[in-house]
Amino acid sequence: MSHTFRRAAVALAVLALASGCAGEPAVQPPSAPLSTVPPTELGDQVAKLRTSGDFVHDDTAVYMTKNESGLVALAIASGEQRWSVRFPDDGKPQDRSRPVLVTANGRPLVVQSYSASKPNRGTVAGYGYAGILAVDTGTGEVAWNTEFLKGERPSVELVGRGSTLAASWWVKGSESSAYSIADRTAAGVDVTTGAEKWRRDKFSPRAVDGDVVAGFATGQAKPMALDATTGSPLWTIDKWLFNDKLTGAVPGRFLLVGLGLAQVLDSRTGKVLLDLPKDSYSDAVDAGDDVLLLHSAGSHMAGFDAKSLAKLWELPESGTGRVAPDGVGAAWRGTVYGRVSSQQIALEARSGKEKPVTLSCMPTVLVPGYALCGSSDLVVHTFEK
Repeated sequence: MSHTFRRAAVALAVLALASGCAGEPAVQPPSAPLSTVPPTELGDQVAKLRTSGDFVHDDTAVYMTKNESGLVALAIASGEQRWSVRFPDDGKPQDRSRPVLVTANGRPLVVQSYSASKPNRGTVAGYGYAGILAVDTGTGEVAWNTEFLKGERPSVELVGRGSTLAASWWVKGSESSAYSIADRTAAGVDVTTGAEKWRRDKFSPRAVDGDVVAGFATGQAKPMALDATTGSPLWTIDKWLFNDKLTGAVPGRFLLVGLGLAQVLDSRTGKVLLDLPKDSYSDAVDAGDDVLLLHSAGSHMAGFDAKSLAKLWELPESGTGRVAPDGVGAAWRGTVYGRVSSQQIALEARSGKEKPVTLSCMPTVLVPGYALCGSSDLVVHTFEK
């Protein structure tokens, strides 16, 4: 065999080894893991996501509704549409409704209510209905769809988290064709099938924590909670509230806000764990690092230990001139992002100390490797540190 032929054969063999065996793709090097360290600076803008208002998200996609498209998933990394699912019977999303994320036997679903009508079919009369649609977040496959309320189409609002989902809607008075603003009916929804599990009149659910659904007894505005599995009452607070608000905080805690009232409650018992100065805080966030963050933009902000509820820090801070942020962004993995005047800031969740940052915008959503800025038109930036 000539030296030239031997050199050619060796070169071909090396090329074959580099490319993989015949008919098999070359092994690609693994991509670098996305950063999970709260960023101190942002990288390039890589996408812009135009939402229709209310949306939910996981680590890879934003989920929202569009009248012409139904439920839509947009990839955070690129802004590209992953999938879209139309509502049955040319349905439309309902006013005041928003999608929620739940998990059915380990399967992540995005769930949305809608209004639709069945057409007349021969001698069978058509009818209107309020439906609920559940879609697999990864594949866009419809997991289930239910005509939840047949013959009527009130706006059905959903609250949910984990394996718990509840729906509620205004009801008509016995002598009126109008929906009463004082009365709502609620129902538990099976996240696996969409079937109704229980129904309770005069209840408006607002928040979920594990197997607890908390809200208000409508017509009375009294805080109460139900067992998410059976609909049985767990607790009621015998107090009327005005301008009432009840939100989920860290696991095991709800924030109850009313006119002249702000309290942290035990979600299972309704016991008042922390009585806060009136009109001090309006929102609660799990900031990571076992910190419950309470804030009212431009007014007050404080960090509390999530277990003991001991106050860790607060703003404004007397004697230092430090003020509370007038804009509050994402709270993620122990860092709280905000804005004072037009300056972007970041605070350590456990100490309240400022972190040195150079941020081109205030992150409102953070997921591994990507920061989203804005409220409806979301600008996506990469980050590495």
